[in-house]
Amino acid sequence: MPSLGFEGGTGREPPSAVHYNLPTTICKLAPLPDPDSLLRHHCTTQIRERYEAAEWSAAGERLEQELRLIEKHKLAGFFLIYRDILELGKEIAKELYGEHRDRAPGRGRGSSVGSIVCYLIGLSPIDPLRANLYLGRF
Repeated sequence: MPSLGFEGGTGREPPSAVHYNLPTTICKLAPLPDPDSLLRHHCTTQIRERYEAAEWSAAGERLEQELRLIEKHKLAGFFLIYRDILELGKEIAKELYGEHRDRAPGRGRGSSVGSIVCYLIGLSPIDPLRANLYLGRF
């Protein structure tokens, strides 16, 4: 194991002359998935759960259109963080109010209700295809 101590000093040098040797192999983390790929995975998984087989094609086309915009503007990380926050909110609500809760933390507001991505990852309970909403402001 590499040394964790100070090297080359007598203890009387100013701090700028002291070198600290921190090992870089203490903990190796698994590589994180690309945010765009992770968002795509969450969405495509939900299409089959939330839509009938006859609707998969239309939902898939709408999803691709939105994912291209999200990728272009580098917003996948924002959607994923927001999703994680709402998932945590759902867990806390479940602990506080029990299994049955009449309002989900992600209720959808503004132009987000026109987004199939927001619907598929739980940021909005409103299905933009069934409600005939168009993709508005991106």
